[in-house]
Amino acid sequence: MYLTASSLKDYLLCPFKFKLSHVEKLRKKTPKAILAFGTTVHAAIAKYFIERENPAETFKRIWILESETEYEFSNGDNHETLLLQGEKMLSQWQSDPDTPVEASSIEKTRYIEVANRVPFWSTIDFTGEGGELLLDWKTSTTKYSEFKAKLDLQLTAYAYVLSVTEKAPSKVGFGVLIKKKIPEIQYCFSERTAEDFKNFEELVLKVFRDIEKEHFFKIPGMQCSWCDFLPVCMEEPDAKSKFIITSDRYLSR
Repeated sequence: MYLTASSLKDYLLCPFKFKLSHVEKLRKKTPKAILAFGTTVHAAIAKYFIERENPAETFKRIWILESETEYEFSNGDNHETLLLQGEKMLSQWQSDPDTPVEASSIEKTRYIEVANRVPFWSTIDFTGEGGELLLDWKTSTTKYSEFKAKLDLQLTAYAYVLSVTEKAPSKVGFGVLIKKKIPEIQYCFSERTAEDFKNFEELVLKVFRDIEKEHFFKIPGMQCSWCDFLPVCMEEPDAKSKFIITSDRYLSR
């Protein structure tokens, strides 16, 4: 067993969700289109920094290949509307004056042991400015709140990983591509301190001990309304038949 930033957040939100997603490795047979959309945006951005290929064109080429894939769409979207939206967002992102020009690393996978105890994997979207800048790319329908970059656990996790493998970045933040009729780009930044890293270590150690003890209880809340595993929790007939078992992202590498 190992942790990632996303699995750590899942456990804190609901340990039972963590069990289904990261122990049993269940995924919906029909994936959500918005997740595939975000993955394609990430791929286009990475291609831009690595090969200087136009990100809107990269997105279009990849997304067209997805036209026959069955997805679960929401908010009136379909393959065509998301194609047009992705092209517009990435064109706006490329021309935005705050978009970084050069990268130090792109989508680089790193492994550490938190506090010399907990196996921890991460794939960090972007580092720049000689390792001083850490960015995580996001797609969203709204702007991020001011506190998001300051408190986000994922950014803390990534900054901690870099502090172990290379050096702690002096600035961390989000590059947000906002999905609107006229797309907007938002960059929000913060920093991480030694105290943040200490708190992160303590949190990871506590969660890992609870996982080892198989403390996979349910935490009902607002998050249930958008959780993929709600039919399982509600014990609906054949609920697990709607899922497949996926391969391990890191251990199967």
